[in-house]
Amino acid sequence: MTRTLMDEPIAGPMVWHGRELAGSTDWVRRLSAGAVEEIDAALRAVQRRGLEWRDIRKTDFPLPGVSAQLAQVNRDLEWGRGLVLLRGLPVERYSDDELRAIWWGLGCHLGTAVHQNAHGELIGDVRDEMRL
Repeated sequence: MTRTLMDEPIAGPMVWHGRELAGSTDWVRRLSAGAVEEIDAALRAVQRRGLEWRDIRKTDFPLPGVSAQLAQVNRDLEWGRGLVLLRGLPVERYSDDELRAIWWGLGCHLGTAVHQNAHGELIGDVRDEMRL
């Protein structure tokens, strides 16, 4: 295994500390009511077709009104901080399976999915253990 030493520290928007994020909101994106309606309509469309979340493609989950916002999210992920928090989706409205389909459908607009771990998971469950 070869190690590469860098002469210069890494710099740019992708270099941050949690305390910096805590004092900033420019990495948080709020989905409008119209965006939520569009996401809901895309979900219902894939449900009518009987598609499982793994089988959803970008064309199956059309989001014409949300696409500009997702394009900016993609730029922020690739060239900015490398993280974005989407707020405003009423998750209590949906089942776990519906949420997987929504996250997968949104992800199809952002890039190509890759395995998240050695077990081959494409979507991992995250929960707030402090609230349990």
